[in-house]
Amino acid sequence: MNTVNAKVALVTGGNSGLGFEAAAQLADAGFGTIILAARNQARGEQARKILTERTAKDVFETIAMDLGELASVDAAAAELATRGARIDFLLLNAGISKPPPVERNRAGIELTFAVANIGHHRFTMRLLEAGLLAGHARIVMAGSEAARGDVPGMKIPEFQAYADEHHGGDLEAAFESMARATPPFVFKQMDTYAISKSFSAWWSAVLASKLPEGMTVNTVSPGSAPQTNFLRHSGFLMKHLMLPMMKVIGPMMSMAGTLEEAAHRYITAASYDDKTSGNFYASPPKKLVGPVRIQKQPHITSRAYQEASWKVMVKLGEIGYPAAA
Repeated sequence: MNTVNAKVALVTGGNSGLGFEAAAQLADAGFGTIILAARNQARGEQARKILTERTAKDVFETIAMDLGELASVDAAAAELATRGARIDFLLLNAGISKPPPVERNRAGIELTFAVANIGHHRFTMRLLEAGLLAGHARIVMAGSEAARGDVPGMKIPEFQAYADEHHGGDLEAAFESMARATPPFVFKQMDTYAISKSFSAWWSAVLASKLPEGMTVNTVSPGSAPQTNFLRHSGFLMKHLMLPMMKVIGPMMSMAGTLEEAAHRYITAASYDDKTSGNFYASPPKKLVGPVRIQKQPHITSRAYQEASWKVMVKLGEIGYPAAA
């Protein structure tokens, strides 16, 4: 570990796309150690070599972690504890989205939720439990404009109405069925992604109320960035027609930004002050890029949704906020 500047960052999904770019910008910002969490060691090591060459800074480390599986998350947290570094900036960037048929992890959780929500929740709780976050740590959860509910092709339901109709008004039961993609919930790739990102916004709001003074958490959308690998598992038309087209015309029509601009949103959040916590930052309403602002849509700020989703995260992640923290 670099001992000149002891500032430490950890980036999940740091081996490609937004995570890779964010890691490079963190090195340029002066972080002394940047830990790249990747699904396996080989991917992480390849990214480490490329980033070291690109930035001319030997500040990158790797750790293997499959966020979709709780055992892998626990193993990664245990490994970090042996290294002894306390993390100043935790970027929970990793995500996945797959078309039907539904894929689930060993615990029966749909993979979009398993990786972006449940895995990140358990990992953060393990870090807090082990005292691996610095007292002034900044936690950033990856968000999306889709959570606002106004992005074409990405619908979110009227959550309470859905719970009333299908689960006798029980929000927790409704949210768990969404996370597991079990009937009566109807799995649709983009809708599930939007719901998952609503959970991300709610998670930050609740966690902010539990963190010690000086530590913050916010959900930050990087905005539309077609150069990422996020939709690598999508169908033929999306991968070979829509995405290439968006890469070309998106920036010209203010429908997409560059990878560098998207990652910079995360880096900017690292400098938010101690009182800026529990918020969801995204582009202006009905926009996919543009200056970030705090989102205050009624479903985002609903305390009932926040608390119910937190309880589901605790149940499925098999861990709540640690007393030791």
